[in-house]
Amino acid sequence: MKMADLIANVRLIGEGEPTVVLAHGYGIDQSAWDLLLPHLSRSHRLLLFDWNFAGAGSGIADADEHESVDTDEGGLDLSSWSSLSALAEAVVALMERLQVRGAILVGHSMSAMIGCIASTRNPRLFSHLVLLSASPRYLNSGDGYEGGFEISNVEQLLSHIKSDFHSWIDNFIPIAVGITDAAATMVDKLKASFRSMKPAIAYTVARTVFLCDLRDIVDKVETPTTIIQTSNDFVVPVAVGRYLQRRINKGKATLEIIDGDGHFPQLVAVPELLQILDRVLQHVV
Repeated sequence: MKMADLIANVRLIGEGEPTVVLAHGYGIDQSAWDLLLPHLSRSHRLLLFDWNFAGAGSGIADADEHESVDTDEGGLDLSSWSSLSALAEAVVALMERLQVRGAILVGHSMSAMIGCIASTRNPRLFSHLVLLSASPRYLNSGDGYEGGFEISNVEQLLSHIKSDFHSWIDNFIPIAVGITDAAATMVDKLKASFRSMKPAIAYTVARTVFLCDLRDIVDKVETPTTIIQTSNDFVVPVAVGRYLQRRINKGKATLEIIDGDGHFPQLVAVPELLQILDRVLQHVV
């Protein structure tokens, strides 16, 4: 699959170096960064794009209120969506095409790990990684690693996506976004964004993400890194952030915990997140 089939709506805004690459996570688009843009674009050039979850050339996915997922849907090529490495190659290709070097990549959720992979493929492209709500493995493991989920939890989640996509969204979003007043205002926006995904892509990417084990990649990341997450994230427990801090860049990564709920601090903890990003940007510059 070509980069253009995976990435859409590329934008460069603002001025100033280094360039900040904003890579959104599963189920959302670049509008996830809207509350940060006025501040960040005053001092830095920003590179934004959308993961094309709707499928190449397909636009918004049409779906019934209770839609099951056809994983063989319409000749849709799902192979690249089955590999975070393929998505990392798309990011590298985009940055090389735009001649972006020494960038700060801010990756949310799955895109945090995509950024880690990309940094091992072409380290010259990155001066700093900011991993927002990141996890290299969502499953607990017998070696003592605490990912937050048992395999039965993930199997149930994937089964729900496959059998009733919209019902899963209605259940998942309120839990993932948190219970604050700010979060409540974002629930409908996030539900609409998740529903815009092509269901077959949504299932495939969810399976890829929730069953991944990228701990070996984490050990290879040598780019300076800041890890940011909330203190109460249903998807990524704090233990994961501590694991990443120990393993990335030979234990030199910085871990920042925002006191609050949810998997989307760029939506519900904007002032706190911007304070951390400002410190990172000032240090890198």
